[in-house]
Parts: sequence; C-alpha cells; structure tokens
Amino acid sequence: MTLITPFEDDGTADESLAAAEELLKEVGLALADLSKKIRQDDVEAGRAAKAVLSEFTHARNMASRERIRVVDERKKGAGIVGDYAIDFDAARDEIGRRLACLRAASDG
Repeated sequence: MTLITPFEDDGTADESLAAAEELLKEVGLALADLSKKIRQDDVEAGRAAKAVLSEFTHARNMASRERIRVVDERKKGAGIVGDYAIDFDAARDEIGRRLACLRAASDG
C-alpha cells in the first residue's frame, strides 16, 4: 500500500493563516475593551466600537478565507480530489489482478 502524503510547502499559507488569526485575536480584545467602556457610558467608545466591529468582521472573514485556502492547497498537494485520495499504485495493482484473471479465463 502506498501512503500519499502532501508535498512540502514553503510555509507561506500557514504564516498567512497565523497572521489572520493574530489580527482576529487583537481585534477581539479591542472589542472587549470597548464593550466594557460602553457599559460605563463612555460616548467616544460607542463611536469607536463601530470601527472596531468592522475591523473584526474583516479579520474574521480573512481568517476564514485563509483557513479554507490552506486546507484546499494541502488537499491539492496530497492528490486529494474532492474528499478522496487517489492511490495510483493500488489502482495499478488492481488492474493487473483483473487482467490476469481475464487472461486466465480466456486460456481455459
């Protein structure tokens, strides 16, 4: 049986994903801080919350897109089509066995 493993990548996809997740974490902390200030009736914090919420949404979307891209690239590198990996060595062996059976049947 042949193991199909992903090709080594240069790590840029993982770096992009880590950067997006770090941004998401930072924006989440800023949003939590603004939320606390809003509860204390800080008017300026209420105005800033809209900008931070927009940045948070952008960061979340970027992290999701990067995560999907990383997964797709890893699947593509591993030879996975849809949700299945194609094991060409096993397919070749199976075809060989079937041809041998056909040859044996036709000789008789």
